[in-house]
Amino acid sequence: MLKSILLSLSLLSFEQMNAQHVFVSSHNSYEIAGTKHEGEMILKNGTILKGMFQYNTFVLADDGFEFFSNSGTHIKKIKEELIEKLTLAGADTLLSNRDSTYFISIKSHLFRQLTFGIVQLYDPTIYVNERSGLINSEGYFHENVFAIENGKIIRFDAKKDILKFVHNKLAEKGIDQSFKTLRQAIHYLNYNNL
Repeated sequence: MLKSILLSLSLLSFEQMNAQHVFVSSHNSYEIAGTKHEGEMILKNGTILKGMFQYNTFVLADDGFEFFSNSGTHIKKIKEELIEKLTLAGADTLLSNRDSTYFISIKSHLFRQLTFGIVQLYDPTIYVNERSGLINSEGYFHENVFAIENGKIIRFDAKKDILKFVHNKLAEKGIDQSFKTLRQAIHYLNYNNL
């Protein structure tokens, strides 16, 4: 009985979705919804694509982005492993004061850049503004947030380690600021252009 109720609820929520949204799987166990966003993609071979992009991964082994012309005509699917950088219009205003969301490729997977100044934090979430405030560090996923400093990836064992890292970087600049949540730290860094 419980199984049929859960199936009915999941089918109902799928039918209620806007046709422009799809369920996709990130590099972790929960699903995210991708929306078409205007943007620019740089492929590893140097090709620059401009148009509309939508993250799509109904088949996990073939995840990537659907590429559309600005008029909405589907052009082709681009596998994630071919992408070097991606900039999409729109941003999560709970985290950033920018008008775009930036992604970089590391080991053939895209990572969203969360901060841009003295601390550069990344997560594997392919959201632009679909789920406001979501950082792929909640619960057991804290290990998915990492920093890049002097070209090196810095991984963290716990969320408190990320917050301590941010606090220490700010202290090096003479700023005494502590945070209770990673969302607060990211918001502070971005809105103070640090």
